[in-house]
Amino acid sequence: MIAKDILCLPGWTTRSIEEKDSHLIIEAEICEEPSACPMCGSTRSPYHFGYRPRTLFDLPIRMKPVQLLVHRHRYRCRDCGDTFLDAMPLISRTHDATERLVSYVETHALQLTSTFTSLAHNLGVSEKFVRNVFQTHIDNLELGYVIQTPRYLGIDEIYVEDAIYCVLTDLERHCMVDLLPKRDMETVKRWLRQLKHPETVEAVAMDHWNPYRRSIREVLPQARIIIGTPDQRGSRDRWQVGS
Repeated sequence: MIAKDILCLPGWTTRSIEEKDSHLIIEAEICEEPSACPMCGSTRSPYHFGYRPRTLFDLPIRMKPVQLLVHRHRYRCRDCGDTFLDAMPLISRTHDATERLVSYVETHALQLTSTFTSLAHNLGVSEKFVRNVFQTHIDNLELGYVIQTPRYLGIDEIYVEDAIYCVLTDLERHCMVDLLPKRDMETVKRWLRQLKHPETVEAVAMDHWNPYRRSIREVLPQARIIIGTPDQRGSRDRWQVGS
């Protein structure tokens, strides 16, 4: 069975489709020869030099996971003699999958719409693949994340199972800025020192935890310390300027 446009993947052509009970196997290849040698830039038509098979994954079609059996053309340049493979448009450079499948996994894994196991099952990939895509995406987001120095900084902690994490918040923007694995003084000072324009911090709200106060006094000496204490009813916090 052949359907030329079943992939809807520009630059690719479908050679055959095999429908299994659990998934589709689509044999595909690049439509056009390369316009120039990537080694020397020669625009002369290269020699064909065989194929290199590769298995990729794509978004489901008709509710069935898709495996792409790709035949990558190998070429030899007529001028420099080097061999090279044709480029694969819309295929991820870091994962054996189409860019659209990787984007789908990134979105749904980050939004926690389902477990990694069920997401992998629905897409016909391994759970390891989903975790690798998710981790790569998180790493890229962290590289591009720039902390905006808040005018009013909040420092507190949360308890997750048996661990205590330090939470840094922007009280003016009503958002969390960062989460630290420890709340000791060295960890807090290290984070404060990497702030851009630390002089813009006008006040810091915190509890009575002494490492917080000492960290602020050392790194942000200009900031006013405001300490929250529970009132006698224990239902609300009262705030006072600390020293």
